[in-house]
Amino acid sequence: MGFLTPLFLVAGLAAVVPLVLHLLSRDVGPVVSFPMVRFLRPTTVEQARKRRPTDWLLLALRMLALLLLALAFGRPFVEDPEALAKTRGAVVAIDTSASMKAPSTWAEARTRALAAIDAVPSQEAVAVIAYDDAVHVLQPLSADRASARAQVEALVPRAGHGTIDAAVRGALDVLASREGRITIVSDLQRSSVPTAFDVPEGVSVSLVAVPPAAANLAVASLDGDATSIRATISNAGGDPRTVAVSVSHDDREIGRPMLTIAPRASATATVETPQPRTGVLRVAVEDPGGLPDDDARVRVLDPAPAIAVFVVTAPDRARDALFVEAALGAVDPSVPFAVETVTADRVDAAAIDRLRQRDGVLVLMSTRGMPAERRRTLAAWMQGREGRTLVAVGPEIEAGALSEMFGSATTLRVREADAVPLPTALVAADVRHPIIAALGDERSGLDAARVTRVVRLAGIESGVVMRFANGLPALVDTPVGDGRIVVFASDLSMQWNDLPRQPVMVGLTASLIRELARRDEVVEAIGDATGDLQRPRVVSGARGRVAVNADPAESQIDVAAPAEVEAAIVRSGKQLGIPPAAIARDTERAQSWWRVAILVMALVLVIESVVGAVRRAPVTGGA
Repeated sequence: MGFLTPLFLVAGLAAVVPLVLHLLSRDVGPVVSFPMVRFLRPTTVEQARKRRPTDWLLLALRMLALLLLALAFGRPFVEDPEALAKTRGAVVAIDTSASMKAPSTWAEARTRALAAIDAVPSQEAVAVIAYDDAVHVLQPLSADRASARAQVEALVPRAGHGTIDAAVRGALDVLASREGRITIVSDLQRSSVPTAFDVPEGVSVSLVAVPPAAANLAVASLDGDATSIRATISNAGGDPRTVAVSVSHDDREIGRPMLTIAPRASATATVETPQPRTGVLRVAVEDPGGLPDDDARVRVLDPAPAIAVFVVTAPDRARDALFVEAALGAVDPSVPFAVETVTADRVDAAAIDRLRQRDGVLVLMSTRGMPAERRRTLAAWMQGREGRTLVAVGPEIEAGALSEMFGSATTLRVREADAVPLPTALVAADVRHPIIAALGDERSGLDAARVTRVVRLAGIESGVVMRFANGLPALVDTPVGDGRIVVFASDLSMQWNDLPRQPVMVGLTASLIRELARRDEVVEAIGDATGDLQRPRVVSGARGRVAVNADPAESQIDVAAPAEVEAAIVRSGKQLGIPPAAIARDTERAQSWWRVAILVMALVLVIESVVGAVRRAPVTGGA
């Protein structure tokens, strides 16, 4: 038994008050005057006997009521014998990346994971997670060992590339500020080991290394031109390998050269035939003892489909879309753009459905004239998984309407830019960002643009791609809900700047749209019910057929020693663990014994009232 506020128990001493009152009280009979005694002198009669309570039942009820009141304010609770398990936990993290698919590797990993579950003390909860491209929580912290074992036994390797630091972060999320242990079962592939990762104090990390594949052949690349088709095969093993390389087009073999590859090296197989213009090219090798996913590689030769671009303009300024259309029309026609202009008053559900079906990009240049209902329709698309939007915040964009569409999905807000140096120019802030990197040497032309008016982008935590020369953010790439937006803090219609006149406008616009249109279709396409790759293949995406190939990082069988991984751990110094007071508070809140004490006290007071009324009732008798 414990008490959340034990000081209130001192109030239980008030239970002696009824005792004192009972001792001080005495029965006083009615005063009756007799004529014959009025001449007697009054005198005080000393009481020789001790005073005792005259009504033990009433005394007990009153004292019990006060004791129950003090008990209720003390907030009692029954201590949980498994309270320690609530302050600590154990997480078993299993590597399910493609490098674990070697038969002997996965069998050993499953055995070691089951042993790690059995080794967790019975008073601690255990969780099971798997990690590859993402962390999958198979079982949250629980005392159910049978369920944890069942999750491991049903687990299969997947297709992605996992890292140790991602596994640790996922395990810490499961621990949720508890102290505990993290057991990582992995082949410790060297490419999965970071140079450093944080682990708070109070959490230990144990590494269970399983043997990787002894050897592995992988199709590392596949390309071709008008004269030949070339495939690069890598040998990660310690012995030379000679293998037949099968090259096929649309399931018809067009070549089968033999190739000898030195240990831990690569070699290129060449088929002297022009690369076809369309169809699917496939290269495969036979490697029974290696990893299965990288034994083949496919390449789609179909012409790239056009990227759909919907430009939203003001109802009376549809011509503003011409600047975007002209810039996109001047780029390499091998990746065409299909531009459609929609005025703000016509952005309805049908238009959004067309955009969704074509997997397109929205360029928002105006919100003027857009009814509130259609703004909500557009906002739902922007914040959804399909949402990819370029917003040019010029004179036709209403800041209030934009904030309404953003809602609470992002902290980004548009404000007036007062007292800033103007005119200004554009400067690349993140040269590694794909939008800027795609410009190459053209980015030097950004400073040629003359910008006469800008807006201030507030609430930015990260994602600044370009700045104005006066220091304000000019281009921001940020998520909004599950969608993605790129916001330009000026316009693209020649009203606030002369960017459309500059040569860099062509490359910048194309880079913006291509980056927004880029979708990691491989990740979406990978997967049957288990998320397994099922060997490289071709799937149909919203913009045509897509080649799905294994991650090259998973083809390497070079592993790190556990000591190397442990050396990368950086203790953050953050103290974990749930305070005992918090556990007591949660336990007491769940049990709520104080309510029972109050109810019993109320019942006692009712009984006391009834008994007292009976005691005070006059006794009548016959003459």
